Amino acid sequence: MSGDRDPSKLLDRIVSCCFAVLLGAIALYGAVRLIAAVFLPLCIGVCAMLAMIGVWLLVRRGRGW
Repeated sequence: MSGDRDPSKLLDRIVSCCFAVLLGAIALYGAVRLIAAVFLPLCIGVCAMLAMIGVWLLVRRGRGW
């Protein structure tokens, strides 16, 4: 009898696969929550930095550097 046809090994493989899918789903959920929590402050910071660069460029252009 082949080792691949053992029902207990097949059940063990199915349980391992389901556990791996569950862990992957939990990790993906955590990553999405982290991105959602950081997204708004990150956008505000990027906009503020772009505004400062724009003002710096305008001041530099106005002074004739």
